[in-house]
Amino acid sequence: MKFKVGDVVKVKSLDWYNENKNESGNVYFDGNTFVAGMRKFCNKCATIVNLNFELYEIDIDDRAFNWTDEMFEDEPVQITPELSTGVNNLSEHQTYSSGMKREPQGLRERFDLITPECLPYNQTMLYRWAVLMAKGAEKYGEHNWEQATGEDELSRFKQSAFRHFMKWFGGEHDEDHASAVFFNISGAEMVKIKMNKE
Repeated sequence: MKFKVGDVVKVKSLDWYNENKNESGNVYFDGNTFVAGMRKFCNKCATIVNLNFELYEIDIDDRAFNWTDEMFEDEPVQITPELSTGVNNLSEHQTYSSGMKREPQGLRERFDLITPECLPYNQTMLYRWAVLMAKGAEKYGEHNWEQATGEDELSRFKQSAFRHFMKWFGGEHDEDHASAVFFNISGAEMVKIKMNKE
């Protein structure tokens, strides 16, 4: 990866986007896509705020998109006083009654909305998934599933996810098939990211 957290980068130009987009308005790279919704950031400067495998998260899109080296100009931007006023501008922050300032929520992840407030703790999907993970850790060892790296493991995760989905859909109650669907999809997505990284 060319850049590190804290680097200020410049998204490629609108001309670049128009020259490379397909009929759907997307620009494809090896395993990654500059989607049409990202074009509004063309020519804009942004700060790298997080690294996620081979992907970057930046501060101007509320972390709504994943970015790669190919989507930025080749060199980091050298910050000048003029440019710094456009990066993390305090006028765009949310001010609380206490005087505290925070960046607006915007499209940031809302993990607090995943679990319905109306359900008891031990009936929530995250709880049931965690119980499944505890059983797996006891049987196979903690983080055993994270060793998966290749096509065979990906295929196994996908097969299991689909099997458990069909049993959940059919109303089978011999085990918690719903949490098994969550686990196997998570495993499959992990392996896909590892394979793309290679």
